Amino acid sequence: MPQDLFELRRSRGIEQQALAKFMGVHKATLSQIERGRTDLSLLRAKKIAECLQVSLDAVYSAAEETRRRWEARPHPKLAFQAS
Repeated sequence: MPQDLFELRRSRGIEQQALAKFMGVHKATLSQIERGRTDLSLLRAKKIAECLQVSLDAVYSAAEETRRRWEARPHPKLAFQAS
């Protein structure tokens, strides 16, 4: 089964805070990238690849898997109540 970005980072034994610091971003930004809620720029992908010591292709494959999983999961509908 392909790895998503979260799994790729964890498999390399890198904490989220450490990777975020290496990338020069806030931990919340990295969290959004790992959940597929923020697009992965080339610069950020290169930083991830460098820190995790993997190829750029591995990072983009993991990002694509992240996006695929995010799109496949059910999203609850928001319930609004009239006042």
